[in-house]
Amino acid sequence: MTREIQQQASTSGSASEQVHTHSAATGPSDTATDIRHRIERSLRTRLAPKGTVAAKVESALKRRGARAWSAMKKRPSIGIVAAGGAGLALATAVGVGELAIAAATAYAAYQVLSEGLPPDIAVKETLNKIEEIG
Repeated sequence: MTREIQQQASTSGSASEQVHTHSAATGPSDTATDIRHRIERSLRTRLAPKGTVAAKVESALKRRGARAWSAMKKRPSIGIVAAGGAGLALATAVGVGELAIAAATAYAAYQVLSEGLPPDIAVKETLNKIEEIG
């Protein structure tokens, strides 16, 4: 059963005040689609007051972010490499199993970006595969 919750933005008109439709029986592709829509909405939304330095910085950063997001949607390998690199950087900071953590992070990113799995399921499946191997 679908439960729709929509709250119109108050007089400020801020997009951050809007709550979108959620489904009680959300499947993997629904969750992944929802995450993608939220990312795209976030990249389109401008919150800083117009004409300010903050607005210029926000606009420049979100334009670059939108180009990167578009590139990752066209070529998921870019996102996979970025996620793997972030995993490697995190593992290096922690100091344990750098390559294993980077590979697991890249594989989970592949599942999210290429196969459309939601992040939590991708992580669970990756951990299950590691347990099978290990």
